Order: sequence, then structure tokens, then C-alpha cells
Amino acid sequence: SSQYGATAKRPPPSYPAPGAGVIGCCHANTTGETNALGQAAVCVGEYGFLTLQQLIAVLEYKQGSRIYVHVTMKALVDAGDVLSCGGRGTSLPLIYTLSGRGRRYVFQQGKERAKRFRLAETRTKAGNGYFLRHTLAVNDVLIAARLLSRSVPAIELIRVYHERDLRRKIAVALCGAGGKTRQIFLEPDASLDFRIRSTADETVWRDFVHIEVYRHHPMEHRFKRKIAGYVAYADSEQHQGLFETHALTIALLCETPALLRLLKGWTEQVLTRLGKQDEGEWFFFTTVDPAITNPEELFLSPVWEQAFGTTKTPLIVLAQETT
Repeated sequence: SSQYGATAKRPPPSYPAPGAGVIGCCHANTTGETNALGQAAVCVGEYGFLTLQQLIAVLEYKQGSRIYVHVTMKALVDAGDVLSCGGRGTSLPLIYTLSGRGRRYVFQQGKERAKRFRLAETRTKAGNGYFLRHTLAVNDVLIAARLLSRSVPAIELIRVYHERDLRRKIAVALCGAGGKTRQIFLEPDASLDFRIRSTADETVWRDFVHIEVYRHHPMEHRFKRKIAGYVAYADSEQHQGLFETHALTIALLCETPALLRLLKGWTEQVLTRLGKQDEGEWFFFTTVDPAITNPEELFLSPVWEQAFGTTKTPLIVLAQETT
């Protein structure tokens, strides 16, 4: 079974009237059933694309509530508030994303900024298996972070930055061939901003993590350029200016041990070329799959390797080091 635990089993919800939309059915009355429809829509809006299993995790339902969640999502699809893709006849699980009307409802709840909905663009994404698998893998990490903050009192997840929030936000200048300077944009798959309270005393600190998920072999020059970009970014004041913290970790989740060895080696090559071996402590690598791993194991157990290191270490340490 999945790591995604939950606390409640729900009765089947009432269906909205055909064409009524989630706005109508959620505001017509305040029953738990209609409220569940709104909660599900808001969750899909936050993450963009979610599977049934991921929804069960985010909504903190028991695995026995799978039928209930399926019926809830069918109601939203039938009402035209949610679109579905994948499922039977494909190599993908059933995946949900918001329609234009669903996005308007979520925006009215103050959960997502206004954004123009393009049906053709959404359909293109829904038909792109590579994009969907990557998006779901990133969402597994974000869901695990949310569940971690709910289960560990010492950890508070202050904010999640999705890929859409980070697009073209982090610009760095790199020196290229012939001394020419080239600007690139670092666009992490997501970022996590934690506030951590020491388990030993009342000390509080921040832990900020850029997430990079690698399911396939990337192009070497692009990967190395991105690592060089991260080094330039960390050596500047840009991170502090954007996120109001000096805390910085780059976490790379790799599909296989072979891919981890490759990307870790490339990272070490870049750091060595730049004379920045000491900054290898910012880069963490793991092959742990968040979809089948307990959140505490993913973040708090020694399942990560740092650049130039071989000792396994947690991504988050609850006892801050003293100097």
C-alpha cells in the first residue's frame, strides 16, 4: 500500500445537477458532501494534475475511501468543472485537472491567482505522457512535504512554490566561451520553504529546498549549465532577495541509482571546475520514490547523498548544528 495515510472514511457525495458546475453545487448549501466537492476542486487547482491516489493523500482520507473520492471526482467531471485524462486503455492512471469553470471557482476561493484558461493547451498537456508523469512525480514530493508538516509538530511548511510560480524568476549570468556572458533562468520543478523548531530547545530556523526531479537522462551540457547557474545564484544575494532567507538546499530526486551516480558525478565535475568543492554540501541526491515512501523517511531519514560525500544523510535535520 502507499505511504499516504489518512484519518477518515466518507459516505458517497450527492451529485450536482448536470451542468450546474461546482460553484452552483458548493454554494447552494453547506452540506459536507458539497463542501467535499469544493475541497477536491481546490486541491486539483493547487497541484495542476492529480491522480485519485494523490487526492486521497491530500484530503487525508483512508484507503477505504477510494470509491468515495472516485465518485466525488466523477461528479466534478460530469459538472464540467474538472477534466480527466489517462485511465483505462492508457499506460497512465486516471488524472484530473481543472476546466476553465473550475479554475474560476478556485480563484474565487482565494487559492490561485487569476490565469487565462486555454483548453487547447490543457488538452496538449493531458496528451503528453512525459509531461504528466513528470508532473505527478513532482507532486508526490510536494504532497509528502505537506503530510510531513502535518505529522511532525517541529516542522511547518510555510509555503510551496510550484513550477508556475518560479518560471523566469531566477535569472543568473554565466561566463561562456570567449568570455561572453549569457543569462539563463533557473526554473526548479518546485520549492519548499520550511520553518523548523529544534527538538532539543526552542531554537527556530528556516530550511529552503529547491526540488529537481529527474526521471530520464538529461542532456549533459544543459545539466552542467544549470548546476553552474545554481552556484552563481547561491553566491549572489538573489536567493535572499527572492525568498528572504539564506538557507538553501538543492534536492535532486533520481529515478535510478545509475542516474544518481551520473548526475552526482556531473555536479562534482562542475563544482571542481569552478573551484567550489565546498559548495557540494548544498546538493543532495536520492533515488527514494516519494509515491511509495513515508514522508518522514523521505525527509528525515538518512537516504540522501551530498556531492563529494558517500555518507547517507537526512534532507532535514531537526537538531541544528552549532559552531
